[in-house]
Formats: sequence, structure tokens, C-alpha cells
Amino acid sequence: MITSKRIEKTLNFLDAEYNKSLLNGDQEIPILFAKMAILEYCGWLELTFDEIARNCVRRKLRTFAARKVLEDKITTTHGFTYKDNVRPLLIYGLGAIKLKRIEAKLNRNGDLTRLKSNLGNMNKARREAAHTFTSGRTSRFDAPSATISNFRSTGPVLLKFWQLVCED
Repeated sequence: MITSKRIEKTLNFLDAEYNKSLLNGDQEIPILFAKMAILEYCGWLELTFDEIARNCVRRKLRTFAARKVLEDKITTTHGFTYKDNVRPLLIYGLGAIKLKRIEAKLNRNGDLTRLKSNLGNMNKARREAAHTFTSGRTSRFDAPSATISNFRSTGPVLLKFWQLVCED
């Protein structure tokens, strides 16, 4: 099951600390909270897609030994861009035909398009956050509240994805 309570709590904490740190005058501390929010959320995204992939086969392959091939694929999948990471992983677990049906259902109201866009934007932010450090940098990171907004937009789509994967 997709769990989101912990990431929401973490993001809310980081947002509160970010807002408090704006008042102390140190310009690096808010950047650290913003980067941490991005990295925490992106880590949650990766784990969520891993769990969706596991859910693809859970009822049909009941033992870990039977799911080993998928687990190996999950282990070698790093990232969460839809085209390059998520889609190949889900095709591996579901099969191309079932994934196409799920994508069609998600795209009826634009959920898939929004998901792809959000994942692309967060991947760029994650790359910047993970490959820079604050000292002497003028990088700009969105406040944790923007990451929370992205989470609240993407979370329901991921839950719908999970539910569609459960259907047989």
C-alpha cells in the first residue's frame, strides 16, 4: 500500500523550519531546508514506484523467490522520470498491454500528463539539489511549500495508479 502520512509530516516539518529560518538572517539555512524537502519527496517518489511495481505481481507471484526477477529490476532502476525509469519498470512488472490500458484510464482526465510533468520538474530539482552544495552558491530552490503542493497534486494520481494496478 502506498503510504503518504510520513512524507507529508516530514514535508510540513521542513516547511515550518524553513519559514522559521527565514527570520534568522542566515541565507544558507532556508536553502538547506528547501533542498532537504526536494530530496525527501523524490526519495518517497522512487520508493512509491517500487511499491507499485511490486504490487503488479504480488498476488500472482507470492514468494520473494518468484518475484526475484522484478526485485532485480527494481534494484537497478534509479530515478523516477516517467519515460526512462517508471514506464520500463512497470512494463517489466505488468506487461506493455496492461500498462497501456492503465495509462489510457489515467489520461482520461489528464492525470497521466500532469504526473509526467510533475515528475520531470521534480527530477530537475532533485538533480540540482543533489549535485550542489550551498556554500557560495546562488542556486534557487523552491520553498518546501512548493514541494508540498507537488506532493498533494501527485499523491492522488499515484494512489489511482496503485488501484488500477490492483485491478485484474
